[in-house]
Amino acid sequence: CNALSGVFNKIISNETKEYTPAIRTTLNYFFLCLTFGVYFLRKNGLSLHLSRSGLKCIANALLDVEAWYWIYRSYSLTSMTSVQALDCLSIPVVFLVSKFLLGKVYNRNQGVAVVIAVVGVGVVVYSDYLNTA
Repeated sequence: CNALSGVFNKIISNETKEYTPAIRTTLNYFFLCLTFGVYFLRKNGLSLHLSRSGLKCIANALLDVEAWYWIYRSYSLTSMTSVQALDCLSIPVVFLVSKFLLGKVYNRNQGVAVVIAVVGVGVVVYSDYLNTA
């Protein structure tokens, strides 16, 4: 999904020369809000109870919107290969930061997934090398 989104955003950026990354995700966030809003209303009724976990969810949602803004913006400013390489590297970086700074314990399968992501970076860089050679 992310790769297709990146490809289409790169095409839109190249064709229109307009940089509106936040508008491109509006429909996704609308449907997420609708889905989880209905779930929340069914679970809690109309009470506006914002617990500590609810505030964390709102903070994470704002960070997610900001992160997607910069990802889509990067598609318009650089090559697809560079953005995909950074995307592949984000998983290992988050893994290492949460393991060493936050003390999160991961199982073997999650470690294998990180290795696959690093191999993905290598494949992306190698394919770019082949295309430029």
